[in-house]
Amino acid sequence: MIIAILALPALLWMILRISMSAGPYNMDQGQHRGSFFPLLILYSVFAYIILIASACGAFFSYCADQNWPAFLFLSAGIEALLFAGFLVFFYEGYMHATASGTSNYTLNKYAVVLSLGVSAVVTFVLAVGLMVAGVAVK
Repeated sequence: MIIAILALPALLWMILRISMSAGPYNMDQGQHRGSFFPLLILYSVFAYIILIASACGAFFSYCADQNWPAFLFLSAGIEALLFAGFLVFFYEGYMHATASGTSNYTLNKYAVVLSLGVSAVVTFVLAVGLMVAGVAVK
């Protein structure tokens, strides 16, 4: 199960990489420079909420002697932090590249961000489910 959870972002990245068309992609809607910034803030806040909730969930599930949910919560928190970090990093590079008129937001970058975001949510939901099921059993 540990390998499956750790491999989830890589598996999603491969599926997205194979199934989607090659880029470059635009982060800004309608070619309006800087229009993605409000969404960047919302995505970052969402990732930080998952990070904080995951840290709290890991602490409480570890205190309740539930090691699997604690591991899953920690994995979700790390994936959420990586999601926010890569998203900010790629958007910063995108803004510098679009100043010269080109987009450097490639399919690989889009797949990394999307796979980390989806993995964080899926892992968090799975951890909550296991924690609730473990509490119900006791």
